[in-house]
Amino acid sequence: MYNHLSWKRDTAELFVPFSDRITDETVFTDSEGYTLENQKVDGGLFVVFTELPPLGYKTFAISTNNSSEENEEEEPAFKLETSEDNITLETSFYNVEFNNNGEITSLYDKLAMRKVGKGNLNVFEAFEDKPMNYDAWNIDVFYKEKPLNAFEYNGVEVVEQGYLRTILRRKIKFNSSEIEQDIIFYARNRRIDFKTKAQWNERQVLLKVAFPLDIRATSAAYDIQFGFVERANHNNDERDFAQFEVCGHKWADVSESGYGVALFNDCKYGYDCKNSVLRLSLLKAPIYPDETADIGTHEFTYALYPHLGNLVGSYVQTRAAEFNSPINYYEVPGNETGSYFVEFSLLKVEALMPQLMDEDPSLHIVVDTVKKSEDGKDLILRVYESNNRALNDAVIQFDSCVRFTEVIETNLMEEPLAEHNVKVDGQSIIFDIKPFEIKTFRLKL
Repeated sequence: MYNHLSWKRDTAELFVPFSDRITDETVFTDSEGYTLENQKVDGGLFVVFTELPPLGYKTFAISTNNSSEENEEEEPAFKLETSEDNITLETSFYNVEFNNNGEITSLYDKLAMRKVGKGNLNVFEAFEDKPMNYDAWNIDVFYKEKPLNAFEYNGVEVVEQGYLRTILRRKIKFNSSEIEQDIIFYARNRRIDFKTKAQWNERQVLLKVAFPLDIRATSAAYDIQFGFVERANHNNDERDFAQFEVCGHKWADVSESGYGVALFNDCKYGYDCKNSVLRLSLLKAPIYPDETADIGTHEFTYALYPHLGNLVGSYVQTRAAEFNSPINYYEVPGNETGSYFVEFSLLKVEALMPQLMDEDPSLHIVVDTVKKSEDGKDLILRVYESNNRALNDAVIQFDSCVRFTEVIETNLMEEPLAEHNVKVDGQSIIFDIKPFEIKTFRLKL
């Protein structure tokens, strides 16, 4: 199993399809003999892998389960009840109620003991989208004045109910377009996924999804490369009013002191949030310069992530990165005595500084890039501080396979800086970093 991120992943879910070696009786074990949890699903196994090292890999053994006990015989993690009017679901983290449209009418966070929303959540909204200029690029502020209510809902069905996850499916028609969405709840993950497939046949229509949140906040935060930006959660003046659509890469978050809600996405980058109604732009159907733009099949997933604490320290950024960087795997044969176990990590982020002794330093220092230098001679390491916090004596320790004689701090063009504060201690490099600062190091191997 490969982890491409610079922090250890305690758990990571993966669908493993059936093959010559993988059957419904297959079990996975780690080097300590711990059997991983798995659930039989359509076409394969849904497995929860554990303790994946940063920027590295870990092997697990494949064997046949000779025991008659299965995960499904343990106490179920999901309790589902259906009626003519609604569906209720209890998970490890939430009590959830749905209406017949598949919208979440109530989402209660059991750990925080509070409701997440102040209205129906996961509500599709459509608007006429005819900007004055640049049809394929612009969204004009007046688009909300022309909502389109042509949705036809075809109910909700339970397509999977197991020990580790449960999936509900909703189907929707909008004019000549069709949307199918799987709402996925996990037993080991607070995230709620909305896996969506749309056959889009509209012209000049903007499709959004809305989450009215019970959060009191003056601003919302949006992910950008190497950090995040904050924008007003109100329209107190013209500047706030003009910020009606905001770019966000992997996530947007609305937090008050002690609690917040983030909305992840895997390929949609336009948000808006006013009065704690957080929306994500999903589809747009311009007719210029390409009159067939966006017509056809679209597949995308977004996810809701309620969390304790505010944005900084709540793992929003790491969980969103994991959502966008699923693990992958490769099957290798075992040796004559059975499967062998190997674990490797290229590097790890540590903390010498007292201010981070009680926190995971990888929440703050993110290793974004590891690559060859442009001239092919050395190794380039690019890191950044992700939480708007100055840190002293940040440490990145390399595995012994990375042997370097010198570390030079450079700019983004890999040109040496006149002044740099990086120190070398054995296999570690030590440096100070400013809030949201990007640092590039050249390691002479």
